[in-house]
Amino acid sequence: MNIQAYISTLLYRYQCVIIPGFGAFLTEMRSSYFDKESNSFYPPSKKLSFNASITNNDGLLANYIMRVEKIGYEDALQAIRNLVNKWNKQLETEEALILDGIGTFTTNQENKITFEPVASDLLLKTAFGLTPLNAAVIDRQAPQTVEKQIVPIQRRRPVYNFFKYAATITIIAGIGSLLYNEYDNYLEAQAVQIEKNVQTQVQSKIQQATFVMEPSATTISLPVKNEIEEIVNTPYYIIASAYRSENSAQSVAQKLKEKGYTNAQALKRTKYGMYPVAYGGYATQVEAQKELRKIHQTLNTDAWILVQ
Repeated sequence: MNIQAYISTLLYRYQCVIIPGFGAFLTEMRSSYFDKESNSFYPPSKKLSFNASITNNDGLLANYIMRVEKIGYEDALQAIRNLVNKWNKQLETEEALILDGIGTFTTNQENKITFEPVASDLLLKTAFGLTPLNAAVIDRQAPQTVEKQIVPIQRRRPVYNFFKYAATITIIAGIGSLLYNEYDNYLEAQAVQIEKNVQTQVQSKIQQATFVMEPSATTISLPVKNEIEEIVNTPYYIIASAYRSENSAQSVAQKLKEKGYTNAQALKRTKYGMYPVAYGGYATQVEAQKELRKIHQTLNTDAWILVQ
C-alpha cells in the first residue's frame, strides 16, 4: 500500500491534505514570475508547505485509501496510523525522512519537525509541460565603426524555395495541433475523474445517512386526482461519459436512445465545465445501483452515478 503516492495524488486535486496524527500538507497558488538572479521566467506553480499543528482527521485520505484499496474505513485508518508511527520512529533514529515527490522532513535542535518541499510543478494542472525559460542578455554597447569596402555584386538568378518553406510550416503546424489535442484530452480526462471522485464521496455520505435514519412508523396516504400529472423526481443519474462540448454530449445521448436507452439525455454543464451523458435518471439510489451493476456487467465498466 503506497500511501505516499495517494498523498501526492490528493495534493494534485486539493489544497489541504491532512495525515491524521502527523500534520497537514498545504498548497498555495503561485503565479508566473521573473528571477533576476537566474535571468529566467518561471511558469505558474503550487507552493507546498507543512503544518504540524493540524492533525484532526477530516476523512479525505482515509476515504481515498478505502476506495482505491477496496478495504474498510477502519482498516484504512489503521494503515495511516502504522505509517505515522513508522515516520516518527525514523525521525527519532535517522537524520531525515524523505517522501518521494513531496519533500524532506528533519528534526532541529529544539526537537521540532521542519519540512523542505521538493521543487516540482507537477501539483498544478495548468502548468503541465511548462519549463523555466532563460532570457538572453542584450549587449547595448555602442557599435564600432567599420570601414566600408565596395565589393562588386554578381547578380544571380533567384531560387524560389516556396514549396520547401510551405512543407516545413505544414509539418510544424501539424505537430503543434497534435500536442494541443493531447493536452486538451488530458485536461478533459482529469476533469471527468475529479467529478467522478466527488460523486463517489457524495454517494458514500448518502449511504451513511440512509443507514442512520429510520423510516417513520406511520404512513399517511392522501388521495390524488387522476387528472393531475405525477411529478417524478430523479436525482440519481447513471453517467456513460462526459464531454466539454454540448453538441458532442447531445449526439452521444441520441445514439444511446437508438440503442434502446429511451431515457438517455445530456445533462447541464457541471462546475468542472463538462456535459455528462446519462443512460437515465432514477428516483432512489437503490434503483440506480441495481441498474449500474447491469451496465457494468454488460456494457460499460466505467459508468458511475451522479447525484443532483
